[in-house]
Amino acid sequence: MHVREAERGDAEAIASIARASWHAAYGEFLSEEAIDATVDEWYAPETLRRHIAAAGAFLVAMAHGEPGAEGDGVDADDAGGIVGFAHVRYAPEVGNVVLRRIYVRPDAWREGIGTALLGAVARRFVDDHERLSTVVFAENEVGLSFINGTGSR
Repeated sequence: MHVREAERGDAEAIASIARASWHAAYGEFLSEEAIDATVDEWYAPETLRRHIAAAGAFLVAMAHGEPGAEGDGVDADDAGGIVGFAHVRYAPEVGNVVLRRIYVRPDAWREGIGTALLGAVARRFVDDHERLSTVVFAENEVGLSFINGTGSR
């Protein structure tokens, strides 16, 4: 697996991963309609392209390392090789870096992809910022398990 900067052409794959992840992680406490409406709005490809081009960091995890490398067991079939993504930006209103989004395809959960993305985010901002914050739905057991498993508080 390899983490790289997102490119504008990754927007559709990111949206696909977001939709699958939202349904898997939030489906027990948000309606299907609410999830689809939110993903349609927040992850519209043109909106994602603007976020990718803006200040901050939008990273993607590729399934098999460098293009053409042999795999690590993760199949990235319909997402152009992308199996996860993270979106981070400095938020002056809170005075630190905020992890706005981190999602991995549900069929690749618990394979170390989210941890690799979070590590890449930390390495990118460690020299300039002391803290990284995020928000997780209290009902999101998957997200809470991930964040708590990183030693974050």
